[in-house]
Amino acid sequence: MFIDYTVEYDSADDVADNLKNKLNEKLILGYEVLS
Repeated sequence: MFIDYTVEYDSADDVADNLKNKLNEKLILGYEVLS
């Protein structure tokens, strides 16, 4: 199923950046928990 992101984001680049930011936040939190 295709999810329409146009309501929340202006472009595919914004969607990609948002996903990257979420992944980076999870990785940073994971490292903080492990260390």
